[in-house]
Amino acid sequence: MHEPSKRHDVGQRYRHRVGAFYACTSLREVYFEGNAPSVDSSAFSGDNNAIVYYLREPQGWENFGQLTGCPTVLWLPQVPNQ
Repeated sequence: MHEPSKRHDVGQRYRHRVGAFYACTSLREVYFEGNAPSVDSSAFSGDNNAIVYYLREPQGWENFGQLTGCPTVLWLPQVPNQ
């Protein structure tokens, strides 16, 4: 697994928005650093290739994939050797 090459922080702007990533057909990876956001089933509609990555400690990811239709994967960031 690799780190995201482009990073866009959507922060609070899209936190509760219905269909926030609707029909983003080029969306491939989404990384969340905190708890699963409150979304409805349309949040990732049409994003057939998107995979949602989340960190180990945050809460609420158990049903996120079923709700949104996006596969969820535990994100284990790599620490570079110095």
